[in-house]
Amino acid sequence: MCSSSTGGGPRSETSVTKRRLWLTLNGNAHKLVQMRLRATLVGITGLALAGAAILAAHGLGVGSGPVCPRSTGANWNPYDGTAAEAQACDLTVYPLTGTTMLPDGGTRYVYQGPGNKTITETAPPPGFNPLKVSAAELALYGLPPEPPVNNPIARAHWLTEVESIKSWVTPTSFLYTATG
Repeated sequence: MCSSSTGGGPRSETSVTKRRLWLTLNGNAHKLVQMRLRATLVGITGLALAGAAILAAHGLGVGSGPVCPRSTGANWNPYDGTAAEAQACDLTVYPLTGTTMLPDGGTRYVYQGPGNKTITETAPPPGFNPLKVSAAELALYGLPPEPPVNNPIARAHWLTEVESIKSWVTPTSFLYTATG
């Protein structure tokens, strides 16, 4: 048996053990609270860092606007990004202002160019076959006219080039030029 130093009478060994157990548990509980607080702070910090990384990857930031993706890779293609990202890279952007369906099913794309001039691009309709269309349709879609039969070398070259076309590129939502 132990005696109390406070003069409150003798304490049983059980009460001293319980007191030590309570102090041990209480001390560990304090450590546990500290560990949980640290884990929570680490978790919050991790979430904040992950959020910042996601925003940076998408070119967003607090009050900063779009970021030029060229800084993440020298081979960045502006057409893989947005017009705002292209502008952040100091490129002059000409936005798509409208599209028009053509009588043969093709599409005309109109862009706002420099000095309020318009730039047009055309895309042929699905199934377009340059071997079966008129000279006017070839010109409409930016293809050279078929050379005459009496020029077999030019005609053979034209046929080789036209027959090698496998697909058509769909015009983009903006055009751009590099400044300077």
